[in-house]
Amino acid sequence: MLAETLEQAQAAAALVRIDYDARPPEVDFREALSKATDPHGEEDVHIGDVEAALASAPVTLDDTWFTPIQNHCQMEPCATTAWWEGGTCVVHTSVQMVKPAQHGLAETLKIGRDDVRLLTRYIGGGFGGRARPTTS
Repeated sequence: MLAETLEQAQAAAALVRIDYDARPPEVDFREALSKATDPHGEEDVHIGDVEAALASAPVTLDDTWFTPIQNHCQMEPCATTAWWEGGTCVVHTSVQMVKPAQHGLAETLKIGRDDVRLLTRYIGGGFGGRARPTTS
């Protein structure tokens, strides 16, 4: 436990000061690749003899391939439709984790978990934004 009350936690959080060095972003992959280093602790990790394997291989290919910048995009819109059927809240939505979403909705609506029915038929590839519903 970091604090015994919300007020103590807020007062402590107000005392936190963060300093950092601003640096320009690395946005050119090819330029940044020339400055790449092994991760800390793996500088001396070598598995096998790459040079010997390449020398004895019947065919080798040494080339560098680049593709344009790619951004992920959900395969379906983030949309939810909900309605009441008696005392049950029926929700048609696209979430990956149905039970946590059901429990979160029940807590938000202050109703029993069995009174929330989630229908989630198609989630596409689930490329982000599908972990749980959010309220705003």
